[in-house]
Amino acid sequence: MTITPVSTLQRLLAHGIAIRVTEFGRIEYNRDQLTALLPQLYKENPEGLLFGTDLPATRVRYRFSRADLQLIATVFDHDQAAINRVLWKNGQLWYQQLK
Repeated sequence: MTITPVSTLQRLLAHGIAIRVTEFGRIEYNRDQLTALLPQLYKENPEGLLFGTDLPATRVRYRFSRADLQLIATVFDHDQAAINRVLWKNGQLWYQQLK
């Protein structure tokens, strides 16, 4: 993902367009930026963020690691409901819609 104005991302989420939170080694946001951005996006639409690893991700600066999961936990202040939504539930709901 390229750096995109928060207002644009929030508009997408407000209209039900999901955003994949994935491949942190490929996107242009750094971890500090993600730490500030993700809670704002989650607040706009808690069902709109979907986590993924995109393994094997061979063209990234760094590969998926547990640190990516820890980033999600830290960003959402260890709020288990929010973490479960982003890591699992939102993706499950999204793919059920496609059936």
